[in-house]
Amino acid sequence: MLKVSALTGVADYFVICSGASHRQVQAVAEAIDQQLARAGCAPMSVEGTKHAGWILMDYHDLIVHIFKSDMREFYRFDQLWGDAPKVRVTAAQLQQLTVAPKRRPVSRGRRSTLSVQGT
Repeated sequence: MLKVSALTGVADYFVICSGASHRQVQAVAEAIDQQLARAGCAPMSVEGTKHAGWILMDYHDLIVHIFKSDMREFYRFDQLWGDAPKVRVTAAQLQQLTVAPKRRPVSRGRRSTLSVQGT
């Protein structure tokens, strides 16, 4: 996960991941959506699911980018955001999300409720 809050006003965090096939990219997107739904989070929008070369899931302060591997290499998104510090989410933090979800207001100006550790 990248902490991009100092680099853009769009979100606080980006998750960038990839899958080897369109089907795998869609499966990753579904798994992320299910996990965050359990935490009470619904996406503002999801783009790219039809072709699954690059799926973008906007969860307000968290934006998830899921690329098909060749598209990730082509766009070099990791390098584009290379100045962003990488952060690690622990298993305990994920468990906290699923056990005790924090409902957040819908406004774009709110801050993330998921605390993360720098690596």
